[in-house]
Amino acid sequence: MSIFKTDNGDFDVSKMSLENQRNFELAQYLIIDIESLSKDIQTKKAALEYFKLQLGTECNDDTKAIYKRTRDEDGKFIADNPDTPEDEAWTID
Repeated sequence: MSIFKTDNGDFDVSKMSLENQRNFELAQYLIIDIESLSKDIQTKKAALEYFKLQLGTECNDDTKAIYKRTRDEDGKFIADNPDTPEDEAWTID
């Protein structure tokens, strides 16, 4: 017997229409899939934290990025183009 639990009570799915019995079954598969995805996300988050920690071991003055304003051939500052993802106004020295 399958029970559909709601805030309004518990309901016997076998007494529902065939369409809703199938909907209940599909919902159960989705719940299992979501639980699996949740575990996958937790694993990936843990891996990301590990990589951040490893990268952090080399964050020091030797690897620090130093930015300077970008200039054109005449020595004038170049503005950022808001239509591109890059920030053209700054370059790494």
